[in-house]
Amino acid sequence: MLLAATDDKLQVVSASAVTCDVMVQYCDYNKGGEGPGRKAYAITAAETADVLTMPGASVQRAVKVMTIRNKHASSSNVVTVQISIGGTAYELFKYTLLAGETIVYTPETGFVISPTPSTMLLRPVEILLTTEVLVAADSGKILVLSLVGGFDTKLPAPAAGLFFDFVVGVAPTTAYTITSHGTTQNVIHGLNATNDVNSATDPDLTGGTAVDVITLVANKALIGDKVSLVCDGILWHAIAYSNVFDAITFS
Repeated sequence: MLLAATDDKLQVVSASAVTCDVMVQYCDYNKGGEGPGRKAYAITAAETADVLTMPGASVQRAVKVMTIRNKHASSSNVVTVQISIGGTAYELFKYTLLAGETIVYTPETGFVISPTPSTMLLRPVEILLTTEVLVAADSGKILVLSLVGGFDTKLPAPAAGLFFDFVVGVAPTTAYTITSHGTTQNVIHGLNATNDVNSATDPDLTGGTAVDVITLVANKALIGDKVSLVCDGILWHAIAYSNVFDAITFS
């Protein structure tokens, strides 16, 4: 972003009185060299704030970094960044800034959103108690299998980047199964990384031949056993962890 005329203004429009802090770091040119500077502005009302103006003629003011942080504990604020040229405002970016989020602008990346720590660290957790058909929007969930009678969970159609973690929350007396989308696609590869793999009994790994079903075996799978799945767009790649051999099998 560049301010070039004497009446140019960089403005932030706040839709509400939710408190936001604005910081602009800039560099001035054509005044006998380069001159760095910074401006800070605290938004406390619904307003159009002039967060950066021009110092005078024969100067170009280039924005290097701009941040707008919503520091409210819980409320969001619709924030618009605009540049006023000759009294006419031109919208550059508009976003509903959630509590704790920050808009960051640099010339290299443009406008990006820096999430709150909780958004970055927390994954959604869902307790499953019955047969479930997953969809792509469920990707990333930690799915806790929590019915002693067991049930089937069906994966969505393969798509690059989908991933799930299944965790045993209740040890089953009837098996939990994880099955591929469709019945005979043969798109699951994987192994059981238990400390006591016994390939002479039930298959603990796919051995290079894709399968359709992962079974968390009745009366063997225990609380904390886990299956992690990630899709490359065609195949699902699985790593299973169990307390005892043959508690998680592939077929």
